[in-house]
Amino acid sequence: MKVCTDACLFGAWVSEKITDSSIEQIIDIGAGTGLLSLMLAQNSLVSITAIEIQPLAAMQCNQNFAASSFHEQLHVACCDVLDYHPTGLADLIICNPPFFSGDLTSPNEASNIAKHDAGLSLAALAASCNRLSNDGGLVALLLPCLRANEMKLLMRDNHFYTVSEAIVKHTELHKPFRAMIIFDRKLPETVTKETIVIKDELQQYSPRFEALLHHYYLHL
Repeated sequence: MKVCTDACLFGAWVSEKITDSSIEQIIDIGAGTGLLSLMLAQNSLVSITAIEIQPLAAMQCNQNFAASSFHEQLHVACCDVLDYHPTGLADLIICNPPFFSGDLTSPNEASNIAKHDAGLSLAALAASCNRLSNDGGLVALLLPCLRANEMKLLMRDNHFYTVSEAIVKHTELHKPFRAMIIFDRKLPETVTKETIVIKDELQQYSPRFEALLHHYYLHL
């Protein structure tokens, strides 16, 4: 559950897209060690609650929050999101969910919960987003492309509609492997779409990738 490129890209992309000053409460479901929460906190003064079911990951998440300059706006809840009942509803939910289904699992149970949907199915995640979001709430998800349409249908069943989507490719020669999607309670007139390529033919980061990540990667 360490830092990976697609999660960094997702956090930066959501930070760019979410500029609404009315967003005051954010929930990060399955926060791991807190990467997404920290990236969002870097660009806003909102209150963020990171929900993490694994005690060791939650402990490290808490340590990372305490070591950051954004610690006053960051909070950790070590629990199953299905058992989480906040006093107020979220303006934005962000999640890089466990999404492998029917794949070989690991002997490491913590890894299975983090990566496989036996711990939290996409259907349960969609229902949790519905329960934890307010009437104007947004949801941002990072998914494998193969499961993006499935999740769109589940989110529609829970009264959320796609408003923005980015398909991610390693290079122009590779097939898309991730979908970054933002959902809204309101049915949009148009959906913003783009394709983001991480590296060019020389294995250098693309201009779009650099534009998104230069606030977070020290070497860009």
